[in-house]
Amino acid sequence: NQMAEQVSAMLVTQRQLLNDMSHELRTPLSRLAVALESPLDEAALRHRVARELEHMRTLVNDTLTLGWQDTESGDGGQEPISLAALWDMVSDNAAFESGWAPCRFPCDLPADAQVLGNLNALAQAMENLLRNAVRHSPEHGCVSFTGEREGDWWRLSITDQGPGVPADHLEDIFAPFVRLDSARAGHEGFGLGLSIARRSVQRLGGELWAENANPGLRVHLCLPAAV
Repeated sequence: NQMAEQVSAMLVTQRQLLNDMSHELRTPLSRLAVALESPLDEAALRHRVARELEHMRTLVNDTLTLGWQDTESGDGGQEPISLAALWDMVSDNAAFESGWAPCRFPCDLPADAQVLGNLNALAQAMENLLRNAVRHSPEHGCVSFTGEREGDWWRLSITDQGPGVPADHLEDIFAPFVRLDSARAGHEGFGLGLSIARRSVQRLGGELWAENANPGLRVHLCLPAAV
């Protein structure tokens, strides 16, 4: 009975994701239809088509990632992961994508801080969190990575300097396809990055939640310590 209930819940989730993705795809498809009927020159049309195709590719890839997380079992194999080295990697990628200087991604953690997890899964979760923080940061803002050891766990925080989120919607931001009508909205994205990050962290035996930092949003990760 428990297995049947899990399968039923999984099917409901999969159907909801498919419905949501279908809804999200209508917007770029509509823009493509308008572009094809407009008097754009060839260069402008190619630019628009390429932009919308990338938009749709990101949507499909993120939705599939979220869907696979519901069907996969296990943690994918765990190993000790250096938090400082992981932050160096994901912040370097974020700096390249955003054009930010590396100094805008400060890290305040001991050099020997390690958690137990799957490197690929945790790196993807961290990249999604960092990409979200950069997207909602003000000009010349920074995104910091801090944490402290609490027994057998590392409690970590990624903090931006953006407008934050209404207190009654702090949990909503982790639901798929949720984009709040607040100062943090109005940016490109599908509301999938934080959902993927939370599920990845949960599969590693950890927790992920958010609170307002005043200013900014602070996302907390609680992960098992390696040693």
